[in-house]
Amino acid sequence: IRYSRMAMDINRNYAPALINLGIAYARSGDIASAEENLSAAFRLAPDNQDVLMNLAVLHERQGRLQEASEYLTRLVKLGNLDGSMGLARVYEKQGRVDEAIKLYRGVYENASADEKLKSGARQRIMVLKNNKQ
Repeated sequence: IRYSRMAMDINRNYAPALINLGIAYARSGDIASAEENLSAAFRLAPDNQDVLMNLAVLHERQGRLQEASEYLTRLVKLGNLDGSMGLARVYEKQGRVDEAIKLYRGVYENASADEKLKSGARQRIMVLKNNKQ
C-alpha cells in the first residue's frame, strides 16, 4: 500500500498504481478501498485487462456475480482466455451449466491456450457433464 501510494503521489492518474493499490487493499481486507481504487483505474483505462480481471475477481468473491460477469464479458471480447474461464466459472455459480460448458470448450479448443488452461477447461467440462447425468 505504501509503495503504491508513493507512485500515486507522483502521478494520480497512473492506472497500474491504482490497480496495485486496489489489490493491496483487497488482500488487507479493505474491500471498499479496493473497489474504489480499481474503479478509478477502470475509469482511466477501461480496456486494461488487469483492471478488468481484478474487478471481476473482487465482485465474484463478494458474490456479486452479475457485476463480475460484466467485467469478464469485456475480457472475453478482448480475447482473454482467463476471462473466458472466469466467466464460465461465474456461469456455473449461476446455474448456467450449458453456457459454462460452451465457454470451457472454447478455451479447450483454442490453439493459443496453454496446456494448463486447456487441462483446467477439460476438467470442468468433464465434471459438469458428469453432474448433468
